Amino acid sequence: MPYDSKFVDGDRGLHMTGSDVVTAQEILTAKRALDKDKLKQLAWAICDLKSVAELRLSPDEIRDIAALDVEMARMAPQVVVALVAPRADIYGLSRMWQVLVEDTGWVVAIFLSFDEAKTWVRTRTTPSV
Repeated sequence: MPYDSKFVDGDRGLHMTGSDVVTAQEILTAKRALDKDKLKQLAWAICDLKSVAELRLSPDEIRDIAALDVEMARMAPQVVVALVAPRADIYGLSRMWQVLVEDTGWVVAIFLSFDEAKTWVRTRTTPSV
């Protein structure tokens, strides 16, 4: 699957990774499948899009993903979220999503590399990323 999510760090963290061509439906399916009890323990998340060749998201689909994340934030309101988006097109789509989730309580930042994202998350939590 080009988009996958897994809980890590004693279920305090969530790694989301994309590869090849990723669609909105794949992202929504992966998010909907997350264990709600584990979400309540979530402290940090990293969405790694460095291996994505194409991110197929329309503005409406970005809003759908953000709406689902707003629901998730009700269960996990104080999460540190780092996105890895090394390409300009993916960075731009990530920024659109970031604006839509501003009022969730999540602290969100976008980075060009996984190492930058990991370092930033570590400075705000105590993960074993």
